[in-house]
Amino acid sequence: MLTRARERARGIELEQRHFDLAALGMLAVGAFFAFVLYFGWSGGKVGGALALGLRFLLGGVAYVVPIALLASGAILVLRPVLPSMRPFRAGWICLLLALSLGLAGRMFGLGPLDPVRHGYFHAAYFRHHGGLVGEAEYWATRTLFQDVGAHIVFVFLLLAGVLLISGASIAGVLRVTRTGVAASARRATASIHDLATIVAGGEPESDRRGGGWHDPGGEAAPPDVEPVVRATHVEAPALHRGRRGRATARAVPALRAGRSTRVGIARGGDGRGPDTAGGAPLPGHRGGRSGLSAAELVAARAVEARRTRRWGGP
Repeated sequence: MLTRARERARGIELEQRHFDLAALGMLAVGAFFAFVLYFGWSGGKVGGALALGLRFLLGGVAYVVPIALLASGAILVLRPVLPSMRPFRAGWICLLLALSLGLAGRMFGLGPLDPVRHGYFHAAYFRHHGGLVGEAEYWATRTLFQDVGAHIVFVFLLLAGVLLISGASIAGVLRVTRTGVAASARRATASIHDLATIVAGGEPESDRRGGGWHDPGGEAAPPDVEPVVRATHVEAPALHRGRRGRATARAVPALRAGRSTRVGIARGGDGRGPDTAGGAPLPGHRGGRSGLSAAELVAARAVEARRTRRWGGP
């Protein structure tokens, strides 16, 4: 009979809508207990009896139960997007056991000072501390491992619960801590250096870098001032005429052939005629305009500007 019942239970597969219904029930119960425990509502006969039962079993941990129920309901709703549910269950169990043990033994100052403990399993004491569960934990751990061992068990359960619920790892926590400590040390070093510079009458490093704090181990922060564009293109020198212009015109065919020479651009002697090369039209001349491309004109003007700076004057 028992084997068949187990096989039937294994054959039942719950769908997400069933988990959603269970989550709604947890949210409703959690909200009800929140009003009863946090806001002092009576809750009726059922609510009052349940609140007394929770305080008897868990003591001060009973005030964590509404939060645990609300969080469990949210986790059930998010079950399809979570990798696994087991770490959350184990984490909540470890966290509740750790809090019960810590309140029962007043470890690290947890729990109220009154009433004072006189032995074990006194309802007047454990109802205000770790409850019956925490009292049993404290009695077992202190009997087996003394007070030091009970403290070690409390720290272990607390850290295990936090790591399981958060999904973090000890290596990740250490890495984040190391990064924060290193950044704080760099800030402290930079502040001390700036203070020493100000006392000595100099200019702080942050002011020389345009204001604001600068991380010596990282990249400098970009300035808040918008960049100013001085020029968007290169201005070509003006055209020269006369004797120098005729020399430039004669050098254009050489430039087009790829040879280096002193080049100038000019029109005819009167400034109105076609481009000439020793009295003859330039190659590619059509209709009073030379056949030079824009790039050739810019290159010729640059060469003319260099020649002018070297020899000066027309």
